[in-house]
Parts: sequence; structure tokens; C-alpha cells
Amino acid sequence: MIAWCNGDAEARYSLAASFVSFKHCAEENGPLAWSEQARALLAHAPDPRSVLVNFVNRFKPMSWSGSRASLMEANTRLLDDAQIMIPAALLPYVAEAKDLLSREIANERQSETERDQVRDERFE
Repeated sequence: MIAWCNGDAEARYSLAASFVSFKHCAEENGPLAWSEQARALLAHAPDPRSVLVNFVNRFKPMSWSGSRASLMEANTRLLDDAQIMIPAALLPYVAEAKDLLSREIANERQSETERDQVRDERFE
């Protein structure tokens, strides 16, 4: 994958970050970790920010089961680990992304609570 990305690094690293799996779970019900592919992209990309931005954009699933807020929160925790894999210059972006995602997670939780209340009231 890295050899392919290096063929047109400016376009392909960002493109690869838009579709490779960015996370995996080492043990059932355990915490998420960065996938090997994601680690490789972040380590070798000439512009790791563009790779990280693509991953962060994907932290908000478009289809899911269960709580979307919980999935977003688990994905956001990956940013804590990213801080040791990325250049220090990207740390402000990570802090900004975590802040924005935290607000979006809070909004999503509120929406889920409201939907659950409406659904629960219909069954009473």
C-alpha cells in the first residue's frame, strides 16, 4: 500500500485514508486501536495532516447500529494515541478535532435521548 501511495504521494495518501480501515479491536469488547494500515499511512505520508483529517472525518459513522454517539466517542479516543504517532505540529489540530467531536457527541447523545423518550412514550 505504501509503495502504491508513493507513486503519487500528494493524492494517494489522502485517498487511501478515505477507505482503509483506521481502527481495529485487539480483543473482543476491548478498546479500539489504530489499524496497521492507518499507522503506516500516518508514518509515511508527506502530509500526515491530510491523512489524519480523512480519518477524523470518518469518526462520524454514516450507518450504524446502537448508539452513534458511543461509536463516535470510541473513535475519538483514538486521537489520544495519535499524539505519539504524529508530528508535534499536528497537536493543535488534534486538540481542535477532539473539542469539535466532543460537542458533536454531546449533541448526538441529546438527540438519541430525545428519540428514546418519544419512542418510550409511545409504548406506555
